[in-house]
Amino acid sequence: MNIWMKLGCMAACVLPLICSGADASKTENWRGASSGKMSIAADAQTNSVKFTVKFPKEKKDRWAYPMLKIDKADSDASKLTFEIKVETSPKLKAYKGLLVMLKPADKKVKRIWLPYTLPMSSDFQTVTVNLSKAPAYAKQVQIGLNFMKADHAVFFIRNVKFEK
Repeated sequence: MNIWMKLGCMAACVLPLICSGADASKTENWRGASSGKMSIAADAQTNSVKFTVKFPKEKKDRWAYPMLKIDKADSDASKLTFEIKVETSPKLKAYKGLLVMLKPADKKVKRIWLPYTLPMSSDFQTVTVNLSKAPAYAKQVQIGLNFMKADHAVFFIRNVKFEK
């Protein structure tokens, strides 16, 4: 087996060093985490993973942060980039609690929460989160937000990349 075949089995990489061992386009690599009922499906029209959440009327804290299993190769990235699109009913005027959450590798570290911003738009937005100062992390990343007063939310995530 040549060196290129060995590297190809370890992680999908593109120059300049955009690597990701986890395939975020596959729904089986995601697990739901929300305060409502979440479904996860592939969306061929947008070439993304679609997360649909319905919140119970009595639920005041309405959030969704689905978990993506990551490969060990992703654990030393300096940046995380992804595209996200959000739709809510009723339509919101602002988002809250926009976070990338990483699972700490060290049990002494309680949590790693990194905020991001997202303009109100019906189009996909590219988000880049700096990971270079984050404590060591492993196994999973959560990407999501708080939907405040929305009864129903749909959001799409695509092109998740860990950059060295």
